[in-house]
Parts: sequence; structure tokens; C-alpha cells
Amino acid sequence: MFTKMKDLLSANGRIIITDSDRSNFFNDLGFQSPIMHTIEWEKHQSPKMWKKMLEQAGFDNVIIQWTSPNRWGRLGNIFLGNRLIAYFLFSHFRLEATKR
Repeated sequence: MFTKMKDLLSANGRIIITDSDRSNFFNDLGFQSPIMHTIEWEKHQSPKMWKKMLEQAGFDNVIIQWTSPNRWGRLGNIFLGNRLIAYFLFSHFRLEATKR
């Protein structure tokens, strides 16, 4: 699927993907997350897996960013936009990759 997407992009085209990591504090303890109670964690993959698949399909410069609650803006992203905090909150990430 990623190869087909790459073929549809123009030179230096970019793809952006957002998802939740399959690993989350509450799920790993066997509880439903009070923050993201509708997520079926077992259906998701880690951002490292997504990155590997994108690179195999011919994408470069794969950037992984952990997202934070939007209402806290840039300051929230500085303090909350990392893998550790994401594990306890949303486990949500954004990937950006460029066509080779």
C-alpha cells in the first residue's frame, strides 16, 4: 500500500500518518484507558514499525513526533510531546516521510 502511495506522489512528495502506539500504560496494566477508552490497542502498531514499512516502500526522512493535547498549544507540546508522557496519556504519534 505504501509503495502505491509513493508512486502517486510527485518528486519530494510527503506523506503524513497519525496513529496511536499499541503500547499504553493503562492497557499494559489490563485496564481500559480513562482518556482513550475507545482505542483497541492491539490493532495498532508502534511508530518504529510504521517507519520500517515506509522505508521499505522507498520513503526517506521519516520523522516521528509524539502529540500532546492541542488545547495546551506549543507549551504543552514542549512538555508533553514525548514518548514517555504519550505512554501515560494518548500514545498518539505523527509520522512524516518524503518520497525518495
